[in-house]
Amino acid sequence: LEFTDLVCAGSVTIVVLAISRRGRIAAATRHVYRYTSAMQDIPVIDFDTLGRAATRQSLDQACRDWGVFYLDGHTLDRELARRMFAAMHGFFAQPVALKQTVERTASNPWGFYDRELTKNVRDWKEIFDVGPDITTDGLPGARAQWPDETRAREMQGFCETLQAYSAACEQVALRVLQAISANL
Repeated sequence: LEFTDLVCAGSVTIVVLAISRRGRIAAATRHVYRYTSAMQDIPVIDFDTLGRAATRQSLDQACRDWGVFYLDGHTLDRELARRMFAAMHGFFAQPVALKQTVERTASNPWGFYDRELTKNVRDWKEIFDVGPDITTDGLPGARAQWPDETRAREMQGFCETLQAYSAACEQVALRVLQAISANL
């Protein structure tokens, strides 16, 4: 599955993967949803014009009326997004023992976890949370954990790719927040 396969003109393609307890893909189901008229009404905000008063007004209206908007023209590189998806696929394909070397704890929310609960029932998913190191306040032990990239070929470049993608997303988010803040 390529990153570009996920969004098609006039429809959204959602791929649902069933993962076995051993971390293998047991089944894959592709669902294609056609846009409804309500979906087509979701506001579209042009990233390139966030500095304009008219765009900021549209952004303000989208936040107030919808609570969501589609950001068009953002600067996230498709190749970087493809590499990020490939890196995550490589990580989750690894044996549980490797993933557990970076398991999150009560004092560190960053890392691998596979015992998430929803309504007191264990989810059939694995997650990898990563974020900035926190040295003060609520979680002073929060530090990003990275798997040993030398243990598997699929893991090479994992840390660098995720950090680059995170930095790119942060730049987009800061620009959008700046535009939202101008409306306050």
